[in-house]
Amino acid sequence: MKHKIKINFFKKNSEEYEVEDGENLLEALSDLGLIISSPCGGKGSCGKCLVEVEGDLNEIEPLEKKFIKTKNQRLACKAVVKGDLTVFIKEGKEDEILKIPLEEGVDYGIAVDLGTTSIHISVVDMEKKKSFKLDSFLNPQRRYGADVISRIAAAEDKVKFEKMIFLIRNEIAKAVVKVFDNAKVSIDNIKNIVFSGNTVMSYLIFGEKISSLGTYPYLTDKLEFNERNDWMIEDKLLSIKSLPMVSAFLGGDLLGGVAFLDFKGYDKDTFFIDLGTNGEMFIRDSVGKITATSCAMGPALEGMNISCGMTAENGAINHLKENDKVVEYSVIGEKEPVGLSGTAIVDFLSIMTKNGLVLKSGLMKKNLENLKLVSYNSGTSGYHLTDDIFLSQKDVRNIQLAKGASLAGAEVLLKESNVKRENVKYVVIAGAFGENLDLENFKELKFLPNFENAEYLFMGNTSLKAAEQVLFDEEFYRKSVNFQKNITTVELSNYKGFNDLFMESFEF
Repeated sequence: MKHKIKINFFKKNSEEYEVEDGENLLEALSDLGLIISSPCGGKGSCGKCLVEVEGDLNEIEPLEKKFIKTKNQRLACKAVVKGDLTVFIKEGKEDEILKIPLEEGVDYGIAVDLGTTSIHISVVDMEKKKSFKLDSFLNPQRRYGADVISRIAAAEDKVKFEKMIFLIRNEIAKAVVKVFDNAKVSIDNIKNIVFSGNTVMSYLIFGEKISSLGTYPYLTDKLEFNERNDWMIEDKLLSIKSLPMVSAFLGGDLLGGVAFLDFKGYDKDTFFIDLGTNGEMFIRDSVGKITATSCAMGPALEGMNISCGMTAENGAINHLKENDKVVEYSVIGEKEPVGLSGTAIVDFLSIMTKNGLVLKSGLMKKNLENLKLVSYNSGTSGYHLTDDIFLSQKDVRNIQLAKGASLAGAEVLLKESNVKRENVKYVVIAGAFGENLDLENFKELKFLPNFENAEYLFMGNTSLKAAEQVLFDEEFYRKSVNFQKNITTVELSNYKGFNDLFMESFEF
């Protein structure tokens, strides 16, 4: 059965659609191209997807009550369509839009890092060779699965495949138009868009079939997309291209990391890892030979399968530290805490392991003397920072899956490259998560082997920086293609003994 859903835009005309009975309201709005902020990933813990709605919905869930202030408010992630509805969508506030010094008559490019969980966009002044953050948001395709394998399976359905393409293109276009409109600069000034992402995300943005990427022998029809003039944003036809890919599991984000580090002079004795839902990593040995692999870490470090996890937005706890048995934390935006960012999750777990609240095996102890501001609550089976923010036993297991994959993948890479860990001079940690990471807590949890002689470096989002560099310098793209042809890849799913090594790598 279908129901009518009327979207009432404040200050604009209303639009009417049909949605299926029993559909989640947040997902229904997403299908209609209306992406509501949900940094907690739809768990109902952050309250950011609060909407005003009139009509037939399911009963209000208990966790919604602390956010609801009027009778017509609901958390979209917890609301289920039961009948006809009217949803009231507020206009975005001017101060929520990033103000970038854009000018008419200047050539701009758009760089996009296509993450499985998060999308990051920057605008590039191609004349001054400067870049500015434009926007970042959760990948709207996540409703079809938290990982690429789930999305490959979903794409077998033609309707879902086309919807995934629409969702990501539409959200990127909206973000670009919003910023350029706010600056009162025409998008005619945009010359092209460059994407960098894993292979599945790159295929989807170009509308290419992905079924072969998810079944053995994991074949890729293409590893490079020719530049195309086929993406319309408003009335502007834009040229799009992406960094080339290496294999089904090693995309332009990995290759971008190789090329960007080479550009920065890190071309030997270097270990690199891009921490995300997929952990891409490579080693360059003493003569510059590159060996690379990818491991499935899951979205734990981005907060997506953690009870109180969320992306690093206002209200997210981003750091914890212990001073004389007292645990202190900081909150982004200095607001009331509503969840844990990835860096806070690492800090929290590290503090608990150091104090014996979590054993090396990952098992939570329940009867030890508690740290101040941290208490065990059997009702939610976990250690609490506040009444509503906690880390559970299930959360610890999800983090172990991520860290086990990372550590095991790195050990395989060392073996296959014939590089001894003591000879590694640089360990480069990339990704938005890595920028704010407490390195000692990260080491404490053993996400990587002990590179005892290495200098640890944080390079930020190298995937996005590589896309920007393509816009700065065409030669950078050509160098990337050369690297693509000279990378030795290791496929962990076929690697003998990997599953045993993975299980052995769980221990903290």
